[in-house]
Order: sequence, then structure tokens, then C-alpha cells
Amino acid sequence: MSPTVADRECRSALQRSAPTVVYFDRGLPGYDGLRRWELVERDETRPLRWLRSVEQPQLALPVADPALLLAGYPPAIPSGVWSRLGEGSEGRSLCLVVVQLEAEGASANLRAPLVIDPQTMRGEQVILDDGDWPVRFEFARPEQAAAHSGTGRSPACSSSAAR
Repeated sequence: MSPTVADRECRSALQRSAPTVVYFDRGLPGYDGLRRWELVERDETRPLRWLRSVEQPQLALPVADPALLLAGYPPAIPSGVWSRLGEGSEGRSLCLVVVQLEAEGASANLRAPLVIDPQTMRGEQVILDDGDWPVRFEFARPEQAAAHSGTGRSPACSSSAAR
């Protein structure tokens, strides 16, 4: 299979940045045994960031701040997630979503956000029971994705206890 433009851009960005390692105690669904992931940010690939496996560096997932894709998206995160990530994580955690890049455009998995505590550097992918959030939220065609830019920190996801 030949690499796509997105694959080449991802590899190029990953080679030039200083990554931050996040530990996912429970791993990520579909990537059994992979617990350590580097969160890589590059100005030239914003609004995308890349989550690259430390154990399998050739594997990288594009991720994005969901607030840049859809207003009003902090989903309710079960309280058990916050306790696993560390005390105080609810108020400081980042919320990211995995992005699927295709020739026809891009979509994000809003049903399974990644919640990362930047203080403890622990993360968890949460599979939401709430059927309101789609697995494939289409947000851009290639020409639209290139025109977007991100600037801020991801907002924290909300606690399900607050609902």
C-alpha cells in the first residue's frame, strides 16, 4: 500500500518535533499491548496532533481538539476515569478525539474521546454510553482541513457526576 499525503505529512511532522509521552494504563481499544504514546504537536499540521506509539513508532494516530470541530462537545466522562487518571485530573485534563483522514475528507470519533491528564501524563480512551455522539463525525474535506488552524488548549471533558 503506497503512503498517502497525510501519511507523508504525519511522518515528516513526527520526525521534527519533541514528543510528550502519555501512559494509557488500559491501552487503546484495537491496539492491545501498546500503553505508551507520544503526543506530538507541530504548527504546520494544526489543528491535528499525532499520537504515536512508543512501542511501535511506525504507528501514529491523528488526533484533534474536539472544540475546534464542534461547539458544545464536552461529553460526560464517568467518575471512575477521573480517579484512574489521578487526583484533580477532572479540572485539568485535555480532551482529544481520534481523526480519520481519507481522500473524501476527515471525520472524528466523538463516541470515544481520549482524556489525558497533563500533570500525571496518564490517559484513557473512554467509550461513551451516550448514543448522542457519533463514531464518524464528518467535519472537513481536504481543502477545508488545510484552511483550519488551532490555537488553544483543549477544554476538559465534563464529569458525568455533574449531569
